[in-house]
Amino acid sequence: RSILVPIQEGSPERRPLFRVHSVGGEVAAYHPLARHLGPEQPVYGLQSPDPPFEHIPEMAERYLAVLRTVQPEGPYRIAGWSMGGAVAYEMACQLEAQGEKTEVLAMIDAVSAASWTGEQRWSDTEMLGLFAVAMVYLHDVDVPADLDLPPSLGVPPGFDLSTVDVSGLSLDEALAAALDLGRQVGLLPPNLAPEELRRIFERFRANRVSLSTYEPGPYDGDLHLFRARDQIGMGDDPTLGWRDLVKGEVRIFDCSGDHYTLLREEVEGLAGQLRELLGR
Repeated sequence: RSILVPIQEGSPERRPLFRVHSVGGEVAAYHPLARHLGPEQPVYGLQSPDPPFEHIPEMAERYLAVLRTVQPEGPYRIAGWSMGGAVAYEMACQLEAQGEKTEVLAMIDAVSAASWTGEQRWSDTEMLGLFAVAMVYLHDVDVPADLDLPPSLGVPPGFDLSTVDVSGLSLDEALAAALDLGRQVGLLPPNLAPEELRRIFERFRANRVSLSTYEPGPYDGDLHLFRARDQIGMGDDPTLGWRDLVKGEVRIFDCSGDHYTLLREEVEGLAGQLRELLGR
């Protein structure tokens, strides 16, 4: 499983845009945005390998090594959506320490990397619940109330998915139940093997834990924050916490949609602002 994912070849005359995966470790959500940036813009994704990295500084160091196989020298253009913002930030910090410049550091509805530090530790089955909810929202899945539930869940008909408690199950039992439910709602293909679902979950778990142990340092450069208008921010701070880390300018761009739809149904607005930033 390669870290580097070519999303759009683009023109060799334009600097590529590198996009870091979200907490699930995948970069598929970036494909619509790449198309709306236009065929001339080269776009690469950076996805979690197997096994995934457990710490963000290590992640950023390895991703930069892979990035340099495409673009050996800066200035660089790096973007991250959601959890990808924390990794993109650390990559820019490491480039700065090496004397390289990041001309575009774009956060796509990503809260400050420091806001995750010290987050509570979740059990495996609790983490699986977070994983399931994230996948449902990411892929905009309609979950009916009349699912044929595995008996191991012990839930009566007409349930609310958010109330299902798998804490009494082992991880293997909970994954089996998730696989069954995922197939029923069309989120997971019928031929997906249990061991592959485990690998997908392990990427999510490693990435989520890496956020809680990351302690970001200051960054001297500028940061570009693309906020979803329908997303709840961090209190009264319009920079979503980035002002406390960034010594340069924090430029804010408000985009239509929520945390998920700004990359799907309402991606055109985000793409238009990003195209302007990239100098199209």
